[in-house]
Amino acid sequence: MRGVIAAGHPQTAEAGADMLRQGGNAVDAAVAAAFASFIAEAVLVNIGGGGIAQVYDPATGQIASYDFFSNMPGLARNDQTSTAEIDFREILVDFGPAQQPFYIGRGSVAVPGVVAGLCQMVEDLGSLPLGQILAPAIRLSRQGAIMSDALAYVAAILTPILTDTPEIAARYALNGSIAGAGDTLRFPDLANTLEQLGREGSALFYTGAVAQTILADQQAHRGLLTKTDLARYQVYQAAPIAVDYRDCTVLLPPPSSNGVLIAFALK
Repeated sequence: MRGVIAAGHPQTAEAGADMLRQGGNAVDAAVAAAFASFIAEAVLVNIGGGGIAQVYDPATGQIASYDFFSNMPGLARNDQTSTAEIDFREILVDFGPAQQPFYIGRGSVAVPGVVAGLCQMVEDLGSLPLGQILAPAIRLSRQGAIMSDALAYVAAILTPILTDTPEIAARYALNGSIAGAGDTLRFPDLANTLEQLGREGSALFYTGAVAQTILADQQAHRGLLTKTDLARYQVYQAAPIAVDYRDCTVLLPPPSSNGVLIAFALK
């Protein structure tokens, strides 16, 4: 199958191309590339985030929109922890001309949606097994991804976040300093998790072993995420927003990615 892949890193694009070479369709390629990006572009995206996807089938004219953005945590939370006790801390990120406050800590963690969304896409529209689609990301996790100049620049800006705990610093602060261009980032534990995901599916992250690990960490470090948050998470599917613009019809994704605002702007 022929195709074109746009990505933020060559190794992300290569993961998608690998699926096309194996006979997969565009959804297989997109999902493989997305999972690979959690390693190749780890300073910007990760498996605990959320996302949006829109799939168009030119043969049938059918359009599928998937909204798997992160949710606000705290459903069925019944403890009496005060806001002062929540692990929610301000740091300043230095952009050069200006500094901007960011908030980090377990209290800043949202309900992750990306695993549910990508797995749902494979189930609905993919043509290859999930384990096969995850293989490039698993391989990349173990062999490592090379930091590009652009990602190294981002890593330098985000040093306060990427060195906040010993565990995260062990991945991003190589030999005591933040990873730079040409350095290799490896995530062997993530490789093991992805292998398990290929066998068990997305339930692993919402009711299974990974969910239990997330919840234990949240409880131990004063976070807001609850068992109910994970168990009730769902991927939303809605018709895209269609806007006539000049000689084209633009199909915009659901509201959580600003489709409504873009529609107003085009009009």
